[in-house]
Amino acid sequence: MSTELFCRLPAGMRDCLPPEAERRRRLTQLLADLFDRWAYQEILTPTLERQEVFAEEGRRVFQFADEGELVVLRPEITAAVARVVATYYRDAPRPLRFFYAGNVFRRDPPQAGRLREFGQAGVELLGVRNPWADAEVIALAIEALRESGLKEFRLGMGQVQVTLGMLKELGLSPEAEEELKQALAARDYVALETSASRYRVVDKVEALMALRGGREVLERARSLAASSEARFGLEGLAQVWEALEAAGLAEYLFLDLALLRDFQYYTGVVFEGYAAGLGFPVLGGGRYDQLLYRYGLDLPATGFALGLERLLSALPEAAGPGPQDQAVLVAGRRLDLVLARAQELRREGRRVEMDLEHRTREEAEAYAAGRGRLPLEWVG
Repeated sequence: MSTELFCRLPAGMRDCLPPEAERRRRLTQLLADLFDRWAYQEILTPTLERQEVFAEEGRRVFQFADEGELVVLRPEITAAVARVVATYYRDAPRPLRFFYAGNVFRRDPPQAGRLREFGQAGVELLGVRNPWADAEVIALAIEALRESGLKEFRLGMGQVQVTLGMLKELGLSPEAEEELKQALAARDYVALETSASRYRVVDKVEALMALRGGREVLERARSLAASSEARFGLEGLAQVWEALEAAGLAEYLFLDLALLRDFQYYTGVVFEGYAAGLGFPVLGGGRYDQLLYRYGLDLPATGFALGLERLLSALPEAAGPGPQDQAVLVAGRRLDLVLARAQELRREGRRVEMDLEHRTREEAEAYAAGRGRLPLEWVG
């Protein structure tokens, strides 16, 4: 087999080399520290899950049979957290707050901005059905983007009941309604325009798409939302908006009532975070009050997940988590002394590179200069 073939990666996969790997690790730690300060507890779920955990989402997943059991590489982590809660926390005091970080896998066609393996960090808040919980997770999402060092970003907020209610009011067949819904969720505006034209609802779909902006969108939507379900959802969204506005966060927000997320389980307020200059969201989440029914538990929930690679690509090199301290090069003519001094420095919290080539002092100085002027400690 050729060397070239050995070095080739599967489609949609990539290596993460040291400078980026360090930034990614520091970003993950920064987010973990933030979530911890908001009283969220860390949770770890396995990379492999039974296929049933994600079966209803219609995701293209990597799946295979393991001794007769169909398993998948997890395409996201929210459903796995729901499974854990239904297994271990049925009678635990509410609310429950969890955070996580890990890799997920999706068998999507490889394309720009879409990897098949990528990192996510996120939170889940379970057990509260009112707008206070929606406001908390959206405020935390804003804080996560701010603390990561992102300067220019906005969060779009929608409401699934409102959007689906307006689609239903078009009076289309279930198949046509689903077609429009899928086009909205995928942001496939060509498909949306084609479908709207085919079903002769162009004006109404354009009116829905125009429900985007600030507080004034709520008033316009009230005049269009006919069903009681849509009006109820709209009032909940208004409460969340007003709370975040009063908290001084309106500058990061806009309303988008054509926003639908790609997972089927969302039921209420949904949101996505967009960074300037990036053509896809860096963060997404929302309310999913019916997901835990799959596990026999009536427990409302909301949360969000943030794409680590996408966020890093939106951060300038100088922003966000900084690089580690520069390493110290310890060199000398005696291995025991070099080992001992390196240990001392490491115990002090320093990064230490040991010279392994038995260099002379002049050679070690030249080597340190060539490695970005590493500080040199010569022993012995």
